[in-house]
Amino acid sequence: MISKHDVRKSKLCARLDQKPEVIHSKTKKINREVWNLIEYFKPDILLSYMAFGSEIHIGNVMDKAIKLGIEIYIPRVEGKNMSFYRYYGKESTSSGFKGILEPDNQERFIYDPSDALKVLMIMPGVAFDIDRGRVGYGGGFYDRYLQDKKGILTAAICYDCQLSDELIELEPTDIRPDIVITEERVLSSGVIKIKNEDIKNDDIGNEEGGYYVRSYQFIRESKDSLS
Repeated sequence: MISKHDVRKSKLCARLDQKPEVIHSKTKKINREVWNLIEYFKPDILLSYMAFGSEIHIGNVMDKAIKLGIEIYIPRVEGKNMSFYRYYGKESTSSGFKGILEPDNQERFIYDPSDALKVLMIMPGVAFDIDRGRVGYGGGFYDRYLQDKKGILTAAICYDCQLSDELIELEPTDIRPDIVITEERVLSSGVIKIKNEDIKNDDIGNEEGGYYVRSYQFIRESKDSLS
């Protein structure tokens, strides 16, 4: 296993050590995959993020989701924790924690376990392993936020160079996203819950708690609108 310190340092360097034209091409592919994910799961609410530094920018995905009526919320750091507030567009944000754009309004996302399967979270990260282990900058914000929010589908995005074939030495409190998307591959937990009204009876594997559980097969379709 590799330590979080070592993998954080090496993968942050790998992310930074890319030519602008390569970043542009990879970002387009990842944006298409994220949009495929949104179209597949059809969330009512999207918990997203504002890219900072060399993180992957998904602003065009967020703008398109807003036009389709999906509610978007982005994080605001509040002490050692973070909460998500409604996002209406970049003009509704201002510089916050470490210069990252944060929402100006007070329309906070309220977690409701009965509606959790209507929510999709897209998160960034510094490094990941092939078992979906995630390493951030070390603040633990996503780990703390998600520890009591079961049922929310979580998808992390990164460049393929940020994936480690060696497992990362994680702590019990470190979360594993359900899905990790890069420009080259998609890693998933194998079983994902979706709202039962979105699938047909002949797609059903079994039923648990009123929701169907099925193997997740990712749809790869080119979306010209996100080119």
